[in-house]
Amino acid sequence: MYIAKLNPYAFHIGPVGVHWYGIFMVMAILGGSYYLIERGRQLGEDPDALSNILLWTVLWGVVGARVVFVLANEPQWIWTDPVQILRIWDGGLAIDGALGFGVLAFWYQLRRKPLIFNHIVDWAVPGIDMSLQERFTPIQVRNILWLCGNTAFTGSMSRRCDALR
Repeated sequence: MYIAKLNPYAFHIGPVGVHWYGIFMVMAILGGSYYLIERGRQLGEDPDALSNILLWTVLWGVVGARVVFVLANEPQWIWTDPVQILRIWDGGLAIDGALGFGVLAFWYQLRRKPLIFNHIVDWAVPGIDMSLQERFTPIQVRNILWLCGNTAFTGSMSRRCDALR
């Protein structure tokens, strides 16, 4: 059976490898941020206030992603190697932590600013959806390539698999 071996790195800048999932995460953050700011501007909200909210939301989302990953997978790092907790470039982010901490930061920021919470949250949902879709796109591609390599697999995907070969 053929299983596609996808390179996790899109490219390298010197000794630093840029992962595909990192590219997709940045695309989701930028796309969702652009949508939120433009939608807010159309409805008369201050783009600077929205940018500040987004900055803190993204930062706390990254912190939450790492905290949940460490607590769920490597809790011993807290006592044995606390510096390892900060090394996010070695991998280990949890999307549920990013969403949880990001939503809490978003909510906290909106409580402190005179913006309408319900409207802003409605505008943020497409960005959250983009982040989920773009985060899981590499996983979906890998699964499709695995299905195409599986000789026992038949059905409507067979024409698409032929096109990939």
